[in-house]
Amino acid sequence: MAGKDLWNIGMIGYESERAKLIKFSRSRVEIHATYSVSDESSCMNVADIDQSHVRVAVSSRSAYGLYLPRKKKRHPQSYKRVSRRGISFQK
Repeated sequence: MAGKDLWNIGMIGYESERAKLIKFSRSRVEIHATYSVSDESSCMNVADIDQSHVRVAVSSRSAYGLYLPRKKKRHPQSYKRVSRRGISFQK
C-alpha cells in the first residue's frame, strides 16, 4: 500500500528499504530482538549465526527480514522468509 497515498499514518518498523517509499518520524521506541534456537543448536550467541550451515527463518514482510540478511556478513543467503505460522525447527 505504500506509495499509493491510501493512508496518512501507520505504525511500521523503520527499515532503510522501506524508507525508499515511506517517510518515517523519529523513533518512539527501540525494540530488542534475538534468535530462538533449538536445544540441539550449536549457536550460543549472535555471532554463531553467521555460518554457512545455519539456516534462519524470518517472517515475510518483517523489518527483521529486511535488516538481518544485510547484517549477516558472510552468509546473507541463509535467510528464508516464511509466511506461515507455526514454523518448526525440524529439517
